[in-house]
Amino acid sequence: MKKSSTTRKTYMAALSLAVASSAIVAVVPTQHVEAATKKFTDVNPKSVHAEAIQSLVERGIISGFTDNTFRPGKVLTRAEAAKMIALSIGLDTKEVANPNFSDVKKGVWYYEYVAALSISGLLDGFSDKTFRPGQTLTRAEIAKLLVKSYELDNSDATSNPFNDVQEGRWFTQYIKSLYSTGITNGKTTTMFVPDQGVTRGEFASFVVRAENHLAKSKEAVKEASDKIIEFIGKNEVYKDDTGKTTAKTEYNLASRTLSITAYNEKGLTHLQQSGFFSKDLAALGVYSLKIADNTPVDITKDHANAKKLIQNQLQNRFDTSTAGDGIISAKNVNIRLYATSNDVKFWEDFTLNLHIMLP
Repeated sequence: MKKSSTTRKTYMAALSLAVASSAIVAVVPTQHVEAATKKFTDVNPKSVHAEAIQSLVERGIISGFTDNTFRPGKVLTRAEAAKMIALSIGLDTKEVANPNFSDVKKGVWYYEYVAALSISGLLDGFSDKTFRPGQTLTRAEIAKLLVKSYELDNSDATSNPFNDVQEGRWFTQYIKSLYSTGITNGKTTTMFVPDQGVTRGEFASFVVRAENHLAKSKEAVKEASDKIIEFIGKNEVYKDDTGKTTAKTEYNLASRTLSITAYNEKGLTHLQQSGFFSKDLAALGVYSLKIADNTPVDITKDHANAKKLIQNQLQNRFDTSTAGDGIISAKNVNIRLYATSNDVKFWEDFTLNLHIMLP
């Protein structure tokens, strides 16, 4: 999972909240209120990119030129892309280290944005230590930038309707990822034109679509994550027909620690039908489970066999030195659940303490 700055996390949280409460992605800071009324003489309100341009203008992410034009048909430069991405994803553009590009000097309008993207590893310079801020970006390069900036990487994406995006090219998987998320449909239904430049209007639409997808994905992941934790982290007491406790589970949300105790054989049976042993886990989007440093176990195909593998891996973690005292335990076992929601893969980590009382 990609690491984000605190500023970026705060921004994305606001973005997620906006999407959850409205279909419009437009978080408008107070310092940009005046920009919300800005109209460009060359942007038709009914044009395909108008809504995206207005959304970004309202948030101070993009601006036009002094002649009150936006020039949506002008090919985007690397410096312009750096500014739009840096502000859109909320990178820190104040406290930035010098990227040491020979053609990006302090004081130029794009210095902070280029530095922020370079430090974050989102947009590289060239081997001659230049950034070439005035150079245009191709559609292939934009695909890579968007995928990296908005966490759109989808290694499982296989659909590729574009005749000019061949397998084995450096940009193919980036374009597949964009296509799978609906952020691009290509220049035509069969052509992506990877070597062509991207206009300012096109990039505005790309950015807003990426923002929407990321915010909705984060909301979906949070919802799915909460359901998984609720399912795994139940505090339950199992009893037999006589009312005697056979097993119990306790989950500490703060430490993300699940403690399981089986008091007899019937308790073991109860536990093997619940929690991460349950076949219902797959219905929550979980597709595999990893115990400690073992290979993840796929739980979606043959659940019975997967269950046996999980049990065997746990048995190998038992400390049997206390068997003489009537108990064996597997303590501080790292568990990772791999899941997917809204075509976004994520994982949940917790610690397991398992205790089995011996007869």
